[in-house]
Amino acid sequence: MTDCRAKLVGDRLVLSTGCTEYRFRWNEGHLIGEAIGELAGDRTWELTGDVADCEFPGQNIAPSDGRLELVEQEATPIIPAHLRVMVTTRLKELHIKRVFRLYPHCPGIGCDFYLRGKAE
Repeated sequence: MTDCRAKLVGDRLVLSTGCTEYRFRWNEGHLIGEAIGELAGDRTWELTGDVADCEFPGQNIAPSDGRLELVEQEATPIIPAHLRVMVTTRLKELHIKRVFRLYPHCPGIGCDFYLRGKAE
């Protein structure tokens, strides 16, 4: 699965399917979108926000415990092989997990979002 990759260098996370690339500021795992790019057409859309992609009212707490985990998912009879990119972080007692699904040469990047704990 060489076309799909996730790379964390410094404070930048880059997800790529070989067709589409999505850049984030790491922000201790509380991701801030920076750009979405179309690799074949050399087009990039810069994102202008400087806050996390998902904010919670009243949660003005610095994120902590950011982690990145990559798992190559083998194909099954109903799901094609793909790269699972798991990003976890914590806002005090609120645990946040995002699982990105990168499929080779696919223009879309799937994402499942999980919350556990309580917000203040």
